[in-house]
Amino acid sequence: MFETILLVLAFCTMSYLTYARTMEPHDPTDYHNTNKEICYQDSDNEETVTGVYGQSFSVRGGSNTYTESRLKNGQQQEQKLYFQDSPSKTWSQRRPRLNNSDEEWQKRLDEKSELFLQQQQQQKQRYYQQQQQQQQQEQKLRDELRQEIKEYQLELLRIREQQQNLLLQVQQQQQAQQEQQLLEQRQAKQEQQLLEQRQAQQKQQLLEQQQQRQQLQIKRQWADRFRNLVNYGHPEAAGKQFIEDTIMSESQDGESNQEQLQNQQQQQIYFQDPYQQQQYERHQYYQQQQHYYQQQQQQEQQQYYQQQQQQR
Repeated sequence: MFETILLVLAFCTMSYLTYARTMEPHDPTDYHNTNKEICYQDSDNEETVTGVYGQSFSVRGGSNTYTESRLKNGQQQEQKLYFQDSPSKTWSQRRPRLNNSDEEWQKRLDEKSELFLQQQQQQKQRYYQQQQQQQQQEQKLRDELRQEIKEYQLELLRIREQQQNLLLQVQQQQQAQQEQQLLEQRQAKQEQQLLEQRQAQQKQQLLEQQQQRQQLQIKRQWADRFRNLVNYGHPEAAGKQFIEDTIMSESQDGESNQEQLQNQQQQQIYFQDPYQQQQYERHQYYQQQQHYYQQQQQQEQQQYYQQQQQQR
């Protein structure tokens, strides 16, 4: 078993070495032993010729120097090849042997080689220039893109600022409208209060006028009653005249004079006639009730005015 494994390993090793040797570049003298395809580039006319090792090629331009491109271990390698002799156009990596008659040909061959190197250098320079131009264009595009982004950001900021200003204006307008509405409501409330106050004053005036008319009517009724009592009773003539004067003065001078004259009248009537005394007591009770009612009305009106003032 162990010997079998050794034999397999030996076979694999030999196979790998054989395969690796076939992949290595061959010596130019062995071109006739391979059929591998190879490319040659004319250094003068930049012409590429594809052929097989060991064959002759007919190349336009008559150049004597070519470049071999071949792959080795996955990488491209180049090496110069020369004509072995001009008539047969065979390929070789070695320079041909020259005699005295071939000095001019060798000189032309060296010039062509230098020209090929110059062309290669120019190609490299053009390549570098193209790379540089491409980088410059890319940088220019990046700068333009950055500038556009900045302008877009500035435009966004400007739009946001305009939106904020518009929003602020709308809020200010709404606030002004609310203040105007509050002011109008206050004015309407004040007007309503003034109207109510005027109506209350008018009612008070009407009430006072009604009370005055009622008081005047009552006074006239009591004056007539006392006049009748005096005429048909038994008062003295002086007392009769005094009572009539007192009743007339009540209707002209007001309540203060009325109370004073009624007190004087009470003393005279009290001592002269019991019936008159009874009637006068009723009249006095009615006046007290009327006076109490007036006080209640005045207090209620004062309280109403005070409440209105406090609400304002």
